[in-house]
Amino acid sequence: MLLWDLRDRTKVDVDQQITSQLSVMAPRVLQVSRSPLKETFRRVIDDCEDGRLKKGLQLEAAILLLPALFKEDSGLLFEVEGHAQTCPPDTPTPKMVLKGCREGHPMQYDHIAIMLDGQSITEESEDISMALGLVLCVYFLFGIQYPKGLKKTMTFLECVVLKMKDPAGLPVTIKRVYNSIYA
Repeated sequence: MLLWDLRDRTKVDVDQQITSQLSVMAPRVLQVSRSPLKETFRRVIDDCEDGRLKKGLQLEAAILLLPALFKEDSGLLFEVEGHAQTCPPDTPTPKMVLKGCREGHPMQYDHIAIMLDGQSITEESEDISMALGLVLCVYFLFGIQYPKGLKKTMTFLECVVLKMKDPAGLPVTIKRVYNSIYA
């Protein structure tokens, strides 16, 4: 419902845009990221022999690594169940909660819940890209401002990936990350 509602209001297919745009960027995101999770993700991807599944894993890893590219708090975008990071109580923060992760590994989840201030909105996300789309829908449909520790990541997604705003006025730091991904 959230995805359809946003598509009706904006004419943007959020899930499709995330999948198509970030799939192209994913290998480069993995290459330029300095996140400590990068090597853990790379091992999972390298161990995969199915080409189509490998592309999906690259996309998931890129989504989870995006905040690190902007030196932002990934805990404002996602958390692994049981390893929660607390957010300021006065800040509405929709995020993905990766549930049933084997050995606490973010890419080995059973399912994903979308939470807003500790309340479950949905647990029907099929994968991380859809969950990211739902998180974006919650921000847009409920008029929630991006938290300071995730603002660059979300602005990048809104302008570059979803193409909902003109990227001409992007801050220099976001343009630099964009250029490093498309170099």
